[in-house]
Amino acid sequence: MTQLDTSVLSIHLPTQDLLMKTTLAVALFIMLPAAALAPRTQEQVPDPHITIPNSAVHSFHSRINDTDYRLFIILPKTYATSDKRYPVLYLLDGNDTATIAWLTRSRQHSDMPEIIFVGIGYPEPLAGPPIPLPGKPAVAPAQRSADYALYNTTEPWSPPKDKGAPVFLKVIEQEIIPYIDSHYRTDPSNRGLGGHSLGGLFAAYALFHAGDTFDKYWIGSPSLRWDNSVLFKDEAQYAATHKDLNARVIADVGGQESKTFMREPLFAMMDKVKSRHYLHLTWQTIVLANEDHGTLPIAGMPQVINFLYGPPFVELTPSQRSAIVGDWRLPDGALVHLEFEGNLLFATGLPLLSNTDPRKEQLITPIGDNQFELRTMLNLKLQQGADGRKQLVIRKMHSKETVTAHRL
Repeated sequence: MTQLDTSVLSIHLPTQDLLMKTTLAVALFIMLPAAALAPRTQEQVPDPHITIPNSAVHSFHSRINDTDYRLFIILPKTYATSDKRYPVLYLLDGNDTATIAWLTRSRQHSDMPEIIFVGIGYPEPLAGPPIPLPGKPAVAPAQRSADYALYNTTEPWSPPKDKGAPVFLKVIEQEIIPYIDSHYRTDPSNRGLGGHSLGGLFAAYALFHAGDTFDKYWIGSPSLRWDNSVLFKDEAQYAATHKDLNARVIADVGGQESKTFMREPLFAMMDKVKSRHYLHLTWQTIVLANEDHGTLPIAGMPQVINFLYGPPFVELTPSQRSAIVGDWRLPDGALVHLEFEGNLLFATGLPLLSNTDPRKEQLITPIGDNQFELRTMLNLKLQQGADGRKQLVIRKMHSKETVTAHRL
């Protein structure tokens, strides 16, 4: 059963059409007093809200585990003017992560696909830490922890038997996703799940238990040593019964986090899964050197969204690199210069762009024989002309505009 949470939204909007006219009010406490920011003679009342266009908060009660949730739904800006279906990224700790994802996506390249973000949150954000401090007795798990952690655990506390990751996965699959799919134009074939910390542990758990539900995963700073690294047993059981794993996975961890408890287990899990040689698995693990456990979701979200939903990146072979680098003469006599710096292609003088300043571009996976895509919304195709000279055909994506350059 769901209802609009009118404690956050001031307008009752029961329908999808009206939803587009409202905003999500994300409550933020202002850390500085107004007097520190304004003349003392002027009395000011700080506005405790930041509004996000095309979004709403819904209260949601699960009948499966008898728990109250808040769904933070953020729609793409074109949603109201199109009839297409959109991919959905479900984010745990949605009170915070939905906003982080929206801010990130609003600043990224326009050639990235638009996404519906659904933050699965709670009436109270995070609901407190689950692990007792040294010397302190264990306490009953908070609402969030009872959802994300595996039950029957050997940790200082265990979630109730009617809670835990297996039950919460049923809530998502059998209640939350059907609700979202029935109220919004979603693409069920393009669905992702992401979480951080204990939420990252749950996302990793879902990787081995929800293959028919999700095909994209963000695993942020997961607590993989939880319960004597029990999730490695889940991985082994999955491998024993499956020949493939259709998933695109990005895992990240802060360079200031524990090497023993956070970084090493994460790389060990990646290595173990990749050693299975699943045909349809893509997994990347990154370390953000200057980040700690708390700042990781903010710093890492741009790479998470780009990896999961942006153009796929692959390393080119030396022969592919040598075939594309160098100078190419355009019909008007101008030059296009291409060279690599690490994994980025440095391009100067590209035509068909409003801004032709030198820029660094990520070279995208080949889309055909000697054909590539750039993040500049251009396609590059290598071919041989009638005179035997090498040609670089530059085409504007979603257009018939082309320019042919010749190798110098």
